[in-house]
Amino acid sequence: MASSISGVARDLVRIVMRAVDTAISGEDVATYCGAIARLTTEPAGGRVLGDVLRSLLEDTHPDGFSSDDITLVVGRCYRQAVAWLPPERVDVTVLLAALAGALGIHEPGITYEALDLPSSSAAE
Repeated sequence: MASSISGVARDLVRIVMRAVDTAISGEDVATYCGAIARLTTEPAGGRVLGDVLRSLLEDTHPDGFSSDDITLVVGRCYRQAVAWLPPERVDVTVLLAALAGALGIHEPGITYEALDLPSSSAAE
């Protein structure tokens, strides 16, 4: 797929594909972390991932996305992530922020720390 896209977009697609492929396999945390670190250096990286997430949510929930759906999605993401990533690398607050951002209900640039909300921890 990336071969039909040119320039910076192609590089972004390759980075995303590497991160996703590594996450799906769940075998190489170092490669995944490297891909994510590289993705954070791309100005459009977060926007692209947010748009992809929103599209996936719209496809899987064509009748709307309820609070119960949010609970299920975040819980499933957390459980899948801690199955192969160290629990301290998975923050439910970040999962919620990513989901809220993809749904257009989380203002970019405002962090949960700035709002003085409690952060999540693997022990909770």
